[in-house]
Amino acid sequence: MAIKGRVSLPRVLSICLLLLVAVMVLYPLGMVFYGSVWSSSPGAPGHFTLKGYVEAYGQAHTYALLGNTFILAVIRTVFSVAIAVLLAWLVTRTNVPHRNFLELGLLFVFFMPLLPRVVAWILLLSPRTGLINVFLRNILPFDIPALNVFSYGGIIWVGVLSWVPILYIFVAPAFRAMDGRLEDAARMSGAGLFATVTRINLPLLAPAILATTVLGFVRMMESFTIEAMLGIRAKIYVLTTQIYGYIVYPDLPDYPPAMALAVTLLVLTFALVVFQWRLLGQKHYPTVTGRGFQARPVDLRRSRWPAFAAAFLFIALSMFLPLGVLLWASVMKVPGVFMDDMYTLAHYRATLNDPTLWTAVKNSVLMAMAVASIGMVLCGLMSYIVVKTRFFGRRALDLISWIPWAVPGIVLALGFLWAALLSPLPFTLYGTLTLMSLCLIIKGMPLGTRTMSSTLVQISDELEEAARIHGASWSQTFVRVVLPLLAHGFAAGWILLFAFALKELDAVIMLAGPQSSVISTQIFSWWQLGHFQAAAILGLLESVLITIFFLAAQLLSRHLAIRAEV
Repeated sequence: MAIKGRVSLPRVLSICLLLLVAVMVLYPLGMVFYGSVWSSSPGAPGHFTLKGYVEAYGQAHTYALLGNTFILAVIRTVFSVAIAVLLAWLVTRTNVPHRNFLELGLLFVFFMPLLPRVVAWILLLSPRTGLINVFLRNILPFDIPALNVFSYGGIIWVGVLSWVPILYIFVAPAFRAMDGRLEDAARMSGAGLFATVTRINLPLLAPAILATTVLGFVRMMESFTIEAMLGIRAKIYVLTTQIYGYIVYPDLPDYPPAMALAVTLLVLTFALVVFQWRLLGQKHYPTVTGRGFQARPVDLRRSRWPAFAAAFLFIALSMFLPLGVLLWASVMKVPGVFMDDMYTLAHYRATLNDPTLWTAVKNSVLMAMAVASIGMVLCGLMSYIVVKTRFFGRRALDLISWIPWAVPGIVLALGFLWAALLSPLPFTLYGTLTLMSLCLIIKGMPLGTRTMSSTLVQISDELEEAARIHGASWSQTFVRVVLPLLAHGFAAGWILLFAFALKELDAVIMLAGPQSSVISTQIFSWWQLGHFQAAAILGLLESVLITIFFLAAQLLSRHLAIRAEV
């Protein structure tokens, strides 16, 4: 009878879920290590060897691209974190005008796809035909050096604009939760604004800022899209673009050195995440106590409007300007060439009549909806087990769910590619939306579990206990009590995963086939072929799709919040 008492439906489901997630996450990563010591392509005859490591690290070029990766990551991280912290402080801790508008703008930039914005900056700052360069040459009476987006400076500029909103999302809650009485006490003791910020705010927020810094550095190390679109043309290579080059540019993919570099990148990012965990585990700065507190805004006085202008300028450079340029360039006969009759809708007619566009849009929407729906169900179950149960494997489940956070998208894609090509299944997964969706579900798992966990911790255990006291089984309690309370968090996580899947390139560029092209791979392909107007039009369409789903999610969240209050 004791054994029977231990075998319950929740325990069986928890064990099955742990095994499923472990296989989905660890098997592709194992394939990365396997591929790095295999002498040929996946599925082809070969033998175990260290040839890939010898080939990769036997040439000076590899050390140069390691240096590029590190230097670009450091510079972009420093600027991105500094701006994100400043914006978080302005929006959450000061009386800057229209704070709600600024926060909504930063949130909207967070959801905006990266590829169209990169295309927009190419159209703006291309050395010869960039709109800004052409404009400056036309209005200035003297020649000036062209602003070149295909450079280290261009990669840093676009990278900072792209990553600040993401880092802001992570650091802003810590600012919002800090006890305002600490700042009041400093000001009453005669401290000025600068002294209060540097001696009170920053030290207390050190753990959150440190976590955001490490997160930013990890993401900059594994970045691919910006480096591929802006760096390859200027012969500026990093780890991710070199991995891509080994597989795409030769007549036959050179897998051994590519997989060796993938292992290097994987080990580096894991080491950084472990360093973050250890460092944060040794530091504790309480900013919220058991007593009530008020997050009182700091009076900026005459600096209020300049601060608002600076924050709005960042949003304009990150969102309004790129979207406006895409719209403008899409109706120009030749971007950057100004003439009397320079506007046309011919590009729209040609692009919208191209069947590959609608195939990419259909595939993207279907894939994003599958990733968001299946991913959130999986993340919801995982978060519930970790937060609300005493399952013996909950810590392992939590750790495995966070592993994809440290895995570069292009490395995870390589793992799934090898797993698919070596799969014993009677059908092929390579080049299908199914394989791409699986990869994106795993890559987006940390986002979904974080969203659901933050919702679950707000649900008191008393509600479930009351249901069970009244005779409800575990399944009845979960369906009739827990699920309705999770609706708001589920909706928020759904739109996060949907937007992530719709705009992601790194995790699918190695997996897409002729019939499984999606918006991100199609934009990248058109850009490589020089079809800039088509890429701009598709980028605008992608932005419109994400905007529609973003607004729908906002309305749904408000509706669910009102129902929860009722």
